[in-house]
Amino acid sequence: MTGLSLFFGINGAIFLAVGLRALLKPLETVAEPFALTVNDVDGMSYLRSGTGGVSVTSGLLLLAAIWVPQLQLPAVILFVTMLGGLLAGRVYSGVVDGSPGLVPLFSGFCEFLGLIFGVGWLTVLWTQGG
Repeated sequence: MTGLSLFFGINGAIFLAVGLRALLKPLETVAEPFALTVNDVDGMSYLRSGTGGVSVTSGLLLLAAIWVPQLQLPAVILFVTMLGGLLAGRVYSGVVDGSPGLVPLFSGFCEFLGLIFGVGWLTVLWTQGG
């Protein structure tokens, strides 16, 4: 297994696991750990789609890129965009809302590491012509 396949496999599995948990148990996974209240169908729909659906489909794309070379550059671009967005949101929240707890800090650290690796693979794929 190449380094790029390992990158896709690890991150695809993480996105898929996180997404499936949020899709199947959105209250227990997303809302309750952070003392959020969701009382209606609209709130459940938002949790399942924004956290679950997006993560599941992203994870599937990352895993598919292991076997379909044409998906590798788009998968890395998606990965870098998603992690960059997550990290930007965390930084903005830190500025306007204050310092978060341990779980969001750890998540942000993992997102930062993933982003660094993603940018590295994006550079490799881009210079190879995709």
